[in-house]
Amino acid sequence: MKKVLLVVVLVLLVGFSVQAKDYYPKYTGKPTTITMWAWTSNENYSIAEFEKVYPNIKVNWENFDVHYE
Repeated sequence: MKKVLLVVVLVLLVGFSVQAKDYYPKYTGKPTTITMWAWTSNENYSIAEFEKVYPNIKVNWENFDVHYE
């Protein structure tokens, strides 16, 4: 019984993740620019992927360049 329940749960989780994989809410507003503040060394990949999904939103990244010692 536990194995059957485990299989059912796994099938449901995989099904939900496949459906959610390509779901992004559509942005229908005017072209705009947002500012993202970060202290990480490289956010270019994340910004490029975001701008692929939302071409009308440009991301301006401000790096705080914080170093913890």
